[in-house]
Amino acid sequence: MASRTSAPSRTTTQPTTTTIPRTAVPSTAVPRTTAPSPRPLYSFDDSVPPPHVANTGTDYEKILQSLLDYSDFVRAHREDPALAVKFTAPGSNSDAAARHTVTYLRDHGLRGFVVRNGPSEIRIISRTPSVFTARLTEHIVTQQLVDRAGKVVDQRRMPRPTTTYQFVVVHIGDCWYLADGSIVNDEVHL
Repeated sequence: MASRTSAPSRTTTQPTTTTIPRTAVPSTAVPRTTAPSPRPLYSFDDSVPPPHVANTGTDYEKILQSLLDYSDFVRAHREDPALAVKFTAPGSNSDAAARHTVTYLRDHGLRGFVVRNGPSEIRIISRTPSVFTARLTEHIVTQQLVDRAGKVVDQRRMPRPTTTYQFVVVHIGDCWYLADGSIVNDEVHL
């Protein structure tokens, strides 16, 4: 994986694995008479509130999931490149990619989202006080772009039942941010 962020290697730990659903379910102490409405896949009217960004502390699986959920929210509900500061490290590969993608969506009146058919799995690979790396395995069926009329203008079917990504997450000030991410290619060709 190409990365402009170098991770200190002095304090590393054994990998851990956590399965976390990609769609957060709101919790409440008050019983409801009806189930909460699921978050729509996309919107154009700013009616969908942003998810909470939980990017402090040492619950690395929760931190990565939160940053990715916010990234998904920006692509599917708010096409504002300035929102990249909430989940990406300034000047990082993730920052440049997020700003580029969201600018494209905004300029073309589109929203981007993925359709999943299973829970995601996050495995922390290494961690130090300033950087952690993780692998995310997702069950993505399709990646879609839709216009304001709800018409799918582009769709990519995933070639495999799961897609694995590797992420580098850096600690800046008191918060964690995405610095780099790439698809992991586990195929070996001889």
